[in-house]
Amino acid sequence: MSETRTFTASDLRTAVAVAVKRDRTRIAAISCLPEAAANAGLALKLATTTDLSVDQIKVALAATPTATVPGGVSDAALSFEQPKSDASAAVEAASLWDAALASRGMRIR
Repeated sequence: MSETRTFTASDLRTAVAVAVKRDRTRIAAISCLPEAAANAGLALKLATTTDLSVDQIKVALAATPTATVPGGVSDAALSFEQPKSDASAAVEAASLWDAALASRGMRIR
């Protein structure tokens, strides 16, 4: 016998907010990896298009040669300075996203 569960709008908003925060934290953690500095484009692609864990992406990036663009400039030369790779950097990045969305009237709570 299966049980049917009813979700309220509040339940759904909470679930979405939690999922968004987890995803932002994951993407921030991937962006902070030292391995991501050498191949920022691939790191972003893996972070946004797969369900791979941070550790799995770290291994994949470590095994990948540095990407280059026409003219021989690497992703590392084009990317911004990578923040420290710790949990506080990931939380700070998520907070920055929250502030940016809130400034445009898109509040996630």
